[in-house]
Amino acid sequence: MNRRIKEVGSFFEAEELYEEWFLNDKNISSKINIVSMLFQKTSQVSWFNSGRSAIGAVIDEIEKTGCTKTVLLPAYLCNSMVVPFLIRNWKIFFYTLNKDLSPNLNNLLDLLKTSKPSVILLLPYYGQDTINKASTSLFDWKFAGVCGGGGIIIEDLSQSLFLFDEHFGKYDYQIISLRKWFPIPDGGCAIGLKKTPICEYDGKSAELEYNAQKLKQRYLDGEQIHKNVFLDIHKEAGNILTNNKFIQGMDFLSYSFLTVCNVDKIWKQRTENMKILKKMIRNSKVRPLVYSNDQNAGIYYPVIVDNREDFQIYLRNNDIYAPVLWPKPDSVKVADDILNMLYNKVLCIPCDHRYDERDMNYVADIINKY
Repeated sequence: MNRRIKEVGSFFEAEELYEEWFLNDKNISSKINIVSMLFQKTSQVSWFNSGRSAIGAVIDEIEKTGCTKTVLLPAYLCNSMVVPFLIRNWKIFFYTLNKDLSPNLNNLLDLLKTSKPSVILLLPYYGQDTINKASTSLFDWKFAGVCGGGGIIIEDLSQSLFLFDEHFGKYDYQIISLRKWFPIPDGGCAIGLKKTPICEYDGKSAELEYNAQKLKQRYLDGEQIHKNVFLDIHKEAGNILTNNKFIQGMDFLSYSFLTVCNVDKIWKQRTENMKILKKMIRNSKVRPLVYSNDQNAGIYYPVIVDNREDFQIYLRNNDIYAPVLWPKPDSVKVADDILNMLYNKVLCIPCDHRYDERDMNYVADIINKY
């Protein structure tokens, strides 16, 4: 960060990357942005205002095959992943997870036999390939080797964007909520749609979010702006997006940003930040959720803390804004010790590309003093 540490976390402030990309660096052709990264693999990329819209578009295409409307979803997930299936009257079953966040294979195979789904949705967590252990069994199912089945696999990469290249072609569809990774007012995409749907577009949410991002940037630059002003605008934008039940396209400003974001730089910074936190956090009350030695760029650095609310307030008082990623959706009725831990004890430490080694050391120091 070029400015002093003032805040770590919360929603993205506006970033002006056009000058950096076009004027300050003559080697433009060597840079890879998110748009070119995806199009290097396939032309079947469709752009939406959110991950929820992207999932909805995929479901609509699947329904045209005449399949049974039954899906298996992971029991640890965001409600926005459930809603597109609910509003289309799909029957939903939830499979449980192991301690390493991989699908509980015994539970998954039992559900394949009893529920006979046509679709399974997979979610690799926090940048790690947590679904790899189940791949063989899932491919057997997909190609009708077990349960007399065969079906469609959707992978949601909203937590693990940089697994896209490695996983491309393994599954029928890939979904990414891009707005969670970049300072864009809206954005999501679906890979694998045979035909991009004609979308409605209402730019109100994107307009509000962009205004909130600009105000936050001015605040961080020292202008006398009360935080509640941009926080309220951000909340309003989020409410509009959450309550929208229609499939909508991506805002042009968001797409324009994605054509000039330096993907390699973002991946390296996030990966390095996660490694620093893993190395520097030394507090027995704050335990890492992911123990993998192959630290990859994830959406956050997740930790387990018993008194989560108290710890979250402590961080906030030190200008570190660590979110609880997902409250448990009402539709998830299954429960076990692992799910209880995930929903009740996991807190997400910011580690995105806005921050560098100095910032991560500051975060680790504050955590170690807790």
